[in-house]
Amino acid sequence: MYILNLSSSLVTAWSNDVGFDDVFAHQVRVLGNDDDVFIGLTTSASPNILKACNEARNQGMYVYLIDKLMVGGEGTAEIQENIIKFLHRVALEAKELCVENPVH
Repeated sequence: MYILNLSSSLVTAWSNDVGFDDVFAHQVRVLGNDDDVFIGLTTSASPNILKACNEARNQGMYVYLIDKLMVGGEGTAEIQENIIKFLHRVALEAKELCVENPVH
């Protein structure tokens, strides 16, 4: 599992030299593989996240975009809260599935 913005040095260097709009798409190109899962989180349909989604799709990855359209909300703070609530719901449902259907 990779968290794309984990390397602040990479993000800063790439953004300064190339531009911020491609910083995540570049990481998807380098780190992504066919059949990986890419989850994009954005409150404002950021161009860099959308480009990363397109790059992931082009590489044959499963792409999920979690944004205002999916969770709703007025303003950045409320959208962020709704994204967190959504992710908690997904985690709880995944946990329940694992408890109900354990793998041995």
